[in-house]
Amino acid sequence: MANKLTSWAIQEIEAIQRRFLWADNDSSVRGKCAVAWPTITMPKDLGGLGITNLRLAGIAMRTRWLWLQKTDQDHAWADLQLQVEPKVQALFNASVSVHIGDGQRTMFWTDRWINGKGVANLAPTLFQLIGTRNKRTLTVAEALQGRS
Repeated sequence: MANKLTSWAIQEIEAIQRRFLWADNDSSVRGKCAVAWPTITMPKDLGGLGITNLRLAGIAMRTRWLWLQKTDQDHAWADLQLQVEPKVQALFNASVSVHIGDGQRTMFWTDRWINGKGVANLAPTLFQLIGTRNKRTLTVAEALQGRS
């Protein structure tokens, strides 16, 4: 997974943040928290302290990487295949629609360009038979020109 902090790491970092807010130098903050942690992590204009929710920030970062991979092909890492967990991919898919245009940047197998679905979703058995390189690189423009 692309730089996903483990839940253990997030809990440890949040414990340090809680101690800083509520316990001064005490090692335990149990029972000393004056405000619930979800309220603390809300933006200031919504009544929180604006402390970043690390779990949600991680999801946002990995979703943004998927977006930048689609929209900014000039970065050196644009061709890397990011491994993201299914819920991040689902959030990205629910948030993004594909307009084919000339087809040069629309991936034939994985992008959702046929009535909101990808060829991989419409024909999963066929998708399993395709080579890995072809799955990653074939664009709609190339497929329509007969290149595979």
